[in-house]
Formats: sequence, structure tokens, C-alpha cells
Amino acid sequence: MSELLSIRNTHLNAWADACEALRDGDAAVAELAPLGGEPLEPYLKVTVRPIDGLGHLSLTVEITPMFLTQWHSFKFGIDQTHLPQIARMCRSIVGAYPIRG
Repeated sequence: MSELLSIRNTHLNAWADACEALRDGDAAVAELAPLGGEPLEPYLKVTVRPIDGLGHLSLTVEITPMFLTQWHSFKFGIDQTHLPQIARMCRSIVGAYPIRG
């Protein structure tokens, strides 16, 4: 049995904010994570964190389509210059599918 992923626009908007805060030095990590009582997709976790003082970052995606039998992790090296693009893409999705209420 496989599950569909479901991520809310509020999570994407918060992740865009977190990526900008990481870029500006106001945060140590940018994580696609739950918001004040609003659950995030339980099968997905995305984390961006610095790996050195030169602007190099590690982006880790953890996905668990069947939590009892499968777990996958992907790690990518990215540069701090990718953070604005990630934030723009998240905000583009939120703009196309606005947060209501």
C-alpha cells in the first residue's frame, strides 16, 4: 500500500521564510516542518543546513512511503545562492494556490 503526499501551502510558505532566514544568517537550519499544531506530511522531511562557513549547504530529503518497511534518504550539496530560488518556487506555488481563511 502506498500513500499520497500532502503538503499544505502554509508549510511551503513557512519553508520559504525559513530558507530566507537561513540565507540571512537568522537561522541555523531551514526545515520543511510542522507548524503550531498543523501536521506536516508524515512521510516527508526536508532539511537544509550549513556544512561550512563558505556558504555550502546540505539538503537532505527523507521520504518514507511505507513507514514499516521502507525509508529513503537523499542528500544533496547545494550553495547558499539556491535558497532564494527555493523560496521563490515555494511562494510561486502558494501564489498559484492561495492560502484561504
